[in-house]
Amino acid sequence: MKLLKIIAALMIAASLFGCVDTPESLKKAQTEPAESGEIILGGQSAEESPAPVNTSEKPEKAAERGSLEAIRNQLETDLKKTYKNIKITKAHVSDADAMPIRNIKIGMNPDYDYTPLLELFYSDRYDVADEKYYRHTKAGTSMSEGEPLRNEPEYSEELGQVILRNRADIDIDGFAPIYDDGDKTLSVFKYSTGGVWGSQTGGGLESDAVYYYNNFEVCKEYDLRDDKPSPDEEYTMADGEKWSASEAIDYVENFWKEYISPSDTDEFTYTVKKLYIMDLGGGKYGYLFDMQMTDKSGNFYDIDNSEFYFSNAAILAGEPFPFPDELSTYCAQKEKITRFTKDFGFELCDETDSESLLSLGEASGILSETLAPNIGLELEAELCYSVFCKGYHCADGWIKKDFYSFLCQTESDFEIRPYWCFKPVGESYLLDPFMGRYYVDAVTGEVSMIVNLVYQKAGDESSGW
Repeated sequence: MKLLKIIAALMIAASLFGCVDTPESLKKAQTEPAESGEIILGGQSAEESPAPVNTSEKPEKAAERGSLEAIRNQLETDLKKTYKNIKITKAHVSDADAMPIRNIKIGMNPDYDYTPLLELFYSDRYDVADEKYYRHTKAGTSMSEGEPLRNEPEYSEELGQVILRNRADIDIDGFAPIYDDGDKTLSVFKYSTGGVWGSQTGGGLESDAVYYYNNFEVCKEYDLRDDKPSPDEEYTMADGEKWSASEAIDYVENFWKEYISPSDTDEFTYTVKKLYIMDLGGGKYGYLFDMQMTDKSGNFYDIDNSEFYFSNAAILAGEPFPFPDELSTYCAQKEKITRFTKDFGFELCDETDSESLLSLGEASGILSETLAPNIGLELEAELCYSVFCKGYHCADGWIKKDFYSFLCQTESDFEIRPYWCFKPVGESYLLDPFMGRYYVDAVTGEVSMIVNLVYQKAGDESSGW
């Protein structure tokens, strides 16, 4: 069954790229005016932040590259362009001054103390000072009880097969009071990579528990960069309590500010990017939040990546690839965090390049020419930073070359790059990890995508599985 899913995923991925050669990054897109899309400048609507209008008889030709200011100034023009196989409905660009490529170092703020988070979640039920509730894993130790440490896969003459490595690559600390009683979800874990994960309520052992938001349908959604719920819009939560959507947004943003952002080694802010109102049935609802990460310069970060198949040949061969950093929150009860996720954190290091960036029109044209001519996608665009691994070489020379996420985070080099990220309108990776996401490098014009959990660059003749 797994093989059939893989084959199907590859066929879909292959069909999306209509031509295998990446278009020249500066090639002019052949377009014509259409109905104006929606423009968002630094979170403000087009009405609040109008773009300059050229009133000359011969409109000035839109630039293919430019500064962030130039890109913002011609968004209205770029959104009027049409393409044979895609439609760009709206675009978001931050108010930042520049987006240079920068090296980053993944890790946790060494001074981060998650005790206040544990007290918020569990002090009404458990003694958070009781060591019996804690779990610790130390980097460099064996994760297989009673077995010797294996830093890399080894061949066993006795078993006649390769035995996988069992080394813990990072420090993991957690508070899990009923871990051994079956509910591992009632816990908080922090990772030396800067990740923090937890649930105030736990999921229990029922497959249909409200903990699992994927079991339910979205009844309404808001992109808070464009629209916000009215102050009096409220819903009855799973616990029977009424909670207004606007109050829930404030609660979650304050939660990240007070309890999660201190885990960062750099200054980042977290706001709700999208709100999904989940219909839990029986007149009960829950709130699912996409969190937006922004640095002190005002640049947005792509948090819409989800896990994909890392162990393809291209990645194991050392080619650069995007590295997902999920930032999400879900509340099924009033003023309680059903679950939240921050995959990892990082420190901003030195700038390595600071070039002019592709405009929306140029990036859209490149994407259009790269995709199949009849694909018919309706997309929204965002110019944001994406975290990239420069190359996974941790398994070079091993008897069995596998991908280990934590090993990659600790031993590989990473950077942030400016990307035009194109996502299907009205879809969320939290609810559908198989949704397609399309990327145009705003510096080089290189096109890539993640569809059906398969990462592929334009121009690759095979998917690399």
